[in-house]
Amino acid sequence: MILSEQDRATIEAIVSQFGLDVDRIDDSGTSEGAASVKIIVDGDNPVGLDELAEISNALDAPSQGWGSTEQKVILEVSSRGVGAPLETPRHFRRARGRKAEIAFASTDALSDVIGEKGRGHKARIGDVDEPGGRVWLVFKAGKSLHAQWVGLGDIERAVVQVEFSSPPQDEIDRLVADS
Repeated sequence: MILSEQDRATIEAIVSQFGLDVDRIDDSGTSEGAASVKIIVDGDNPVGLDELAEISNALDAPSQGWGSTEQKVILEVSSRGVGAPLETPRHFRRARGRKAEIAFASTDALSDVIGEKGRGHKARIGDVDEPGGRVWLVFKAGKSLHAQWVGLGDIERAVVQVEFSSPPQDEIDRLVADS
């Protein structure tokens, strides 16, 4: 790692000036002796290319102090992307209304809906109870809909699916949790 805790704090402060969060920072050496710093940002609204360029420009001056005098630093600023797995309550909150492919760690809470643990189960993401660590999911169960709270710990992996048409209104109507 080439970044100090102070460098990481500086990166987070600069990114927050753009109303965004640092999702992840990866820093490592490369085979050519250069160092790579990849900063993944995320926000409540989609992150545009112009914003990424502005963040990169704002990080240019601080990045001059990263690494050593013999080591070139390659800086990359990117957004999470649609294929990035949902890992935190914030990710699920930001994906509200989107359909996701979900792999469950266990079927205990959902046996009447998913039948077996594993991959390939689709659900629409509804409300998120961040303090409670749970998400409201809307499933198709045959021709009907089923919605319930699911603990984030029961989800092994979730990835948003790209949809080319508007979601069905009956699914949208169920996104608000029954509590």
